[in-house]
Amino acid sequence: MGSSKPLTKKERREREELQKEGLGLILFVLLLTFAYSSTLGYLLLVALLIIAAYKIKVYFKEKWSFRQITLQEIDNMDGYEFEDYLKKLYCDLGYKVNHTSLSGDQGADLILSKGGEKTAVQVKRYSDKVSNKAVQEVVASKGFYNCSKAIVVTNSFFTDSAIRLANANNVELIDRNGLKYLVHRVSMNAADES
Repeated sequence: MGSSKPLTKKERREREELQKEGLGLILFVLLLTFAYSSTLGYLLLVALLIIAAYKIKVYFKEKWSFRQITLQEIDNMDGYEFEDYLKKLYCDLGYKVNHTSLSGDQGADLILSKGGEKTAVQVKRYSDKVSNKAVQEVVASKGFYNCSKAIVVTNSFFTDSAIRLANANNVELIDRNGLKYLVHRVSMNAADES
């Protein structure tokens, strides 16, 4: 037998998500079966669902609280966590956000919709400057997803070449400073609502 390649971060993440979903489905079916067989089982199922919903709400509130997140914490995220974070951030800014598939995304990680306008977003969590390749990808995705706008968001900065290409193609670039502003804006919105 040949040796198997180690799993990539993406493959490990997908496997973990499938395992969690499978375990949750099995437990749900078992509880559902028990619930149909007795009133006590039904009450137990309802109580567990309420507790689960509460724990999920608390988990996400703590994990993605915009008042607590710093650029250093963003720098420590992997690319998928950064995408998830930006999805939540744009939702809090009033956008409907669709995550594209993890593979074959055609150059866009997120598709934003607001006021009948669609925007393709390429997300880059980098330690170095982002090159014009990211701009090329989001320009291609703009047509593929039938978007009227395109954005590249990074926790870093952009090369001069990327900036020139973005300007020539009307692509909005959000660098580290712009990201800090977006996080601050959402934090202020959250503070105003509480």
